[in-house]
Amino acid sequence: LSRNHVISCFNVHTLLNIPYVVPDPISFVLNSLPTKRPTSDSKKRYWKYIWPRLTRLMKEIDRLCH
Repeated sequence: LSRNHVISCFNVHTLLNIPYVVPDPISFVLNSLPTKRPTSDSKKRYWKYIWPRLTRLMKEIDRLCH
């Protein structure tokens, strides 16, 4: 599986609510992981929204690769 194939087939931009101009939305989200626990309500909501979707996606990718 290529990265672009996974991004396309799983419709990752939409799933993670990332703009299509971002070439690799998975790396984009992983690189934006906070180094400290989020304190603002908006960041807490964002990670509460993104984290389950990201982990589900990663699980599916892992399942396909093994």
